[in-house]
Amino acid sequence: MKRNPFNPYQRIYPFLGEQNITHDLRIVLTAISRAGKHIAHSIRNSDLGYSNSENSSGEQQLALDVLSDRIFCDHLKSTEVVAKIASEEQESSIELSVNGKYSVVFDPLDGSSLVSSNLAIGSIFGIFEGKEFLGKSGRDLVASGYILYGPQTLIVIATEKGVWEFTENAIGEFLLSRED
Repeated sequence: MKRNPFNPYQRIYPFLGEQNITHDLRIVLTAISRAGKHIAHSIRNSDLGYSNSENSSGEQQLALDVLSDRIFCDHLKSTEVVAKIASEEQESSIELSVNGKYSVVFDPLDGSSLVSSNLAIGSIFGIFEGKEFLGKSGRDLVASGYILYGPQTLIVIATEKGVWEFTENAIGEFLLSRED
């Protein structure tokens, strides 16, 4: 298949379609990007104090950690193609859809303690095919990536087909900014 020339105006879903990424995986990746947009907004506009809970590592959670986790969970649940999720903020995995094709692991707000210092922080994710991720390694991932929240919000997505960076523009769309 002949590659299209670099087009910096391509959105995530149609671009990944051109890369022969399946429809259902594009739905999951698009949901993650939408969660990232909401988390970026929340970082700029939310309470930075502590919550009354601890994460699975026993660390006291920031209110923003709890909110970011809920945002990620809600967006992944809305896809109906995610079977199970696991988050650093949760004690155990969560079943989402009996018909789901993918399982997603994530840290919804890695480095959240740096928010008050105004340093860049991010979200990290990995996507496995099937309804289970326990016992699997990084070689079993069908996609992975991160979202970086800083002066610009960007998402980097990696699959067996390539690695791409999309940057959020002024109206909240993630557009292709770099590939390979």
